Amino acid sequence: MGLVEAFLKDGRFADRAMPLGLTRELATGTLRWLGQLQHIEQTYCRRPAERWTRSVLLTGFYEILYTRGADHAAVSERVTLVKERRKKAVANMVNAVLRRCVRERETWQKTFKEAPLELRSSHPHALVQGWRSWMSEAQVEAVCLWNQRQPATWARVRDPALFEEWRKAGVTFEQLFEPSRISDLTSHSPADDLDLKSGNLADDSDLKCEIRNVKFALEKFAILQRPGPISKLPGFLEGHFYIQDPSTSIAPHLLDAQPGERVLDACAAPGGKAIIIAEAMQGQGTLVAADRHEDRLPRLRENLERMQATWVEVRCEDAAKPKPASADERFDAILLDVPCSNSGVLARRPEARWRIDPKRLRKLHQTQLELLQVSFQRLAPGGRMVYSTCSIEPIETIEVIAAFLASEPAAKEGDSQLNLPGQDRADGAFACVVLRPE
Repeated sequence: MGLVEAFLKDGRFADRAMPLGLTRELATGTLRWLGQLQHIEQTYCRRPAERWTRSVLLTGFYEILYTRGADHAAVSERVTLVKERRKKAVANMVNAVLRRCVRERETWQKTFKEAPLELRSSHPHALVQGWRSWMSEAQVEAVCLWNQRQPATWARVRDPALFEEWRKAGVTFEQLFEPSRISDLTSHSPADDLDLKSGNLADDSDLKCEIRNVKFALEKFAILQRPGPISKLPGFLEGHFYIQDPSTSIAPHLLDAQPGERVLDACAAPGGKAIIIAEAMQGQGTLVAADRHEDRLPRLRENLERMQATWVEVRCEDAAKPKPASADERFDAILLDVPCSNSGVLARRPEARWRIDPKRLRKLHQTQLELLQVSFQRLAPGGRMVYSTCSIEPIETIEVIAAFLASEPAAKEGDSQLNLPGQDRADGAFACVVLRPE
């Protein structure tokens, strides 16, 4: 209950500090379906319970409605826990409410199945309405329902030959993109009325920029099915694969780093994008992987070392702080993966949807714009920078680019790509190239 209680208090969700297991699954599942669970709570409880008791009830509702656990265990374990920490009257209330939920489970399932999209998919009304302003209704529904699925475990291999080794070892995986099926996606406009899988926006979109898709090596990705401990898979210790969603490769491929260049990954931890850049550079040139969080650097170094990229320079550095403009601190290419609302990865970060509101989005927009402005000053003449985010919100994507271009006359916009959540069964992401002319 602790993770859910902490989230109810201040929106904090420290799930990454916990190992995978039932406790973490219970917490993430509760927050994934929080809209429906709070609806049940408000129906059953005339007065709001205090925060810890609410976490007991919400996780209980989730276990009753969405897991295969025994109903009596879901009820009795929580009643016992409440008796140890609260008054008997509270335990009696919890017992009565959870038993009622068990009795009325089928009624609730029917109610939610027939409910409006926001409640049916457990998304905030304002967030869904925002998506409706630039996506078709079919796309909005597809994104919402995608976010309610358990996210896949994607692996990107350095050499597709590893797939054959996995087959021989009995590793179960699904390779969705064979070499003969690699996307050769053409330029298109948001005015094109295509479905979610195409990656295009609906014809009622009022976005003002053109989104262009680019080729990237989809044949190197596969979904691991029931993988067990990742570190036990063939090729892990040798650095033959890395766990990352295909959407994370969009920005590095737009950056198109070349051997011999000076390249900066300005917000690099935990290192997935830096590893792709390092492979493209083939150990030639300079690649700086920086991050302002010192406590994230050990994992960044560990991942680079395992993936045979020990030549990469790791720095503790805040991308928001201006740096000297000397020639040796200028870069031919910069990847700027900014902090964001995570609206493109709500399947992986289900709690993030409940933190998205206009005030926070405006604050993020300003932070992202300032990061872009500061980082652009470190770009050498003729260089390029890729602005990258795992948000799909216009205020964090095209509106940041538009504001930056208005503030920096010397900058030019290059190719960009928007991947909606669920497109090619991958996460949502946005990336845009910004050019500094000679």
